[in-house]
Amino acid sequence: MKNKVYLSFGSNVGNRVKRIMNSIVYLEKHNLLFKDISSLYLNEPYGYKKQSYFLNAVAFFECESTPEDLLILLKRTEKWSDRKKTFRWGPRTLDIDILLFNDIIINRENLKIPHYDMRNRNFVLIPLLEIYPQAMDPVSGKYYEIYLKELQNTDIERVIPGERVMDYLGEII
Repeated sequence: MKNKVYLSFGSNVGNRVKRIMNSIVYLEKHNLLFKDISSLYLNEPYGYKKQSYFLNAVAFFECESTPEDLLILLKRTEKWSDRKKTFRWGPRTLDIDILLFNDIIINRENLKIPHYDMRNRNFVLIPLLEIYPQAMDPVSGKYYEIYLKELQNTDIERVIPGERVMDYLGEII
């Protein structure tokens, strides 16, 4: 059975576009079937503010992995992209989070699905809703669109439309 997985990608160190695109290619080569991606968004940092703006996107994949195996692959992908552990919400070459995995709920110390804080992050909700407008929180049963409407606006700008990102990825995958 193919699992439907939505992943968020963020980067604020180095060539952010290249890091996100290369990580998607890396995941595709490691048995995730790439299906769709949002536009790329530039936004202010979340948490620790004294750092460069982030580039963020959400991508949709299908896979046969378990959530645990997927998490291992994502950590390996971040390491492959030269991610170094700094401090919470600090600068990073690449950050990949599991947002949704089918409609399952996991609440363990090292793995929380849906992502524990996604409903408070417009830089996650805006790109997620761009490619999955009817996304629903499996915990509360509320549509993520409702959470987005409740958020205060923060600085976020669409910098590369999803169609252009898809065209680029289509050429290299």
